[in-house]
Amino acid sequence: MIELTRIKQEKNKSVEEYTRRFRSILRIATRGQALHDMYQVNYYIQRLEFTLGYHVRRSNPTDLNDAINIARREEEAKNELIMKTMGVNIEQIRQEKNIEEILKEETNKKEENEIYKKMQKPVNEKNIDELSKALEQFRAEKIAMGEMLNEIKNQQRRNINTNTNTRNARIMRCYKCNEVGHIRPECSQLR
Repeated sequence: MIELTRIKQEKNKSVEEYTRRFRSILRIATRGQALHDMYQVNYYIQRLEFTLGYHVRRSNPTDLNDAINIARREEEAKNELIMKTMGVNIEQIRQEKNIEEILKEETNKKEENEIYKKMQKPVNEKNIDELSKALEQFRAEKIAMGEMLNEIKNQQRRNINTNTNTRNARIMRCYKCNEVGHIRPECSQLR
């Protein structure tokens, strides 16, 4: 049984190859005795490639054959997606590299090419002058934005202060004369 936990789908190996190895080790490990379907499925999924194992587990297979069929379909879908998006035929490259390496190379090609092209341009004084002008303009805009932000904050503070210091004369009622519009210290009857 320990052998079932040690086997895993290696890099550049298809689901078919992993399944063949898994079934032969399963036959040897169980020595003709039946192992419950749940254990077979769990052992199979645990050592599948990370993403394939996740998708197979989500499908909740009932037996080993169901898990194998789901893994095959997921692998085919993954290979087809890569072939469509990158124009790379996975089956031809499988012997040489694994999918992660192919993806890294393809993404790095695009990034390196753009940066590499920019770095290869000769630098002259005109470019430096343009960059320094752009930097000065950026600094001026940044200062203006900071001043505008400070002005907005000050305006908000002023609005808050005026709102808190004003009294609504329509609601106030005097305790002395019982008239609306002023309070007792401002009452004309007290003077």
